[in-house]
Amino acid sequence: WVLVPVYMIIILLGSFLGSFPLASRILTWLAMALALISCSGLVFLHAKNDFVPLLEADIQQGQESAITTAHVRGALDCIPTIICINVGFNIPYNAMNNAYPAQACQMDTRLFGQQLNGSFFSLGDAFGIILLVPLYEKVLFPAIRRYRGYHLNRSTKYVLGFSFAIAANLSAALLEHLRRSKSTAEVADFVLCPEELIGSSSCSNGYLLSKCSPGASLPMTRMSAFWMGIPMFLTGAGEILVNPVVYQYVFEEAPAPLRSMLQALNLVAAGSISNAITAALSPLVPENLNDGRIVYFYYVNCIVALVSLLVFLALPEHGAARPVDPGVATSLLASMDRSASLLGSSLPPTSG
Repeated sequence: WVLVPVYMIIILLGSFLGSFPLASRILTWLAMALALISCSGLVFLHAKNDFVPLLEADIQQGQESAITTAHVRGALDCIPTIICINVGFNIPYNAMNNAYPAQACQMDTRLFGQQLNGSFFSLGDAFGIILLVPLYEKVLFPAIRRYRGYHLNRSTKYVLGFSFAIAANLSAALLEHLRRSKSTAEVADFVLCPEELIGSSSCSNGYLLSKCSPGASLPMTRMSAFWMGIPMFLTGAGEILVNPVVYQYVFEEAPAPLRSMLQALNLVAAGSISNAITAALSPLVPENLNDGRIVYFYYVNCIVALVSLLVFLALPEHGAARPVDPGVATSLLASMDRSASLLGSSLPPTSG
């Protein structure tokens, strides 16, 4: 726990020292090492929390509003899942914010003659969410319940969500292999400069420059950037199977007096902790993708996600679920366990 604020401060210092590349890189790698040590320690330390004794006074007190040692133990029981799922999923997810747009910017980003920014293609993630949420909620999950006779538990949804995130990174790696083979061939297959732009700053050596590349100085490979919609879409497909599920996990499993604190930790793990690790991997995303190998960035993301998922599945009672309250309408997307307490509503009483 002590390492968490330490590596947060270190990663901030590394960001401020961007004008000193060596110092910045050393600090970000140090922050990543500390983050990995911290996350590993928290997961294995809190896999079992029998070391937190239940005080007799707390057992006899039985006050809902008071924070007891039983509440503390219950909160600590949630830590391994929060770390494994949030950090493990959001590291490959973070590629959507840096690597995917950078890769798109060295592809043909034109639409109706106008160049688009690489970040535009992150709309594939939003499109995936908008399309798949009703499909999952109204078609797929009810069909599984109808024909297989059971709900998908959280663990199954995590496995599916992680699989989509890993598939997104692998698809981006495949697209990069194809793009780079065109760009680094003996005769580079770049987009030719339109006649009306010859001699302008928009072109160099007869090739059209990408406006969203670093310094607008790199030529576009003759391969549509809309192909990057595939990893974006897969990321969205995984996101809706992980993020709402882990939020609902905390809402259902965390002791009521400490629920808000654990939800805050949920967000810290998903955002700050995962980004502390991603920041250290940024040297694997070169400014000119033709000079480096961004695919290694994707492969590391996949490895981290897979290891995190396997550690989660090895946790005791990782698939345990509370019974569904028959008087509550549940959201099949977020959870099978009392989801209406957050997302649904009470069912009207049935006659007879």
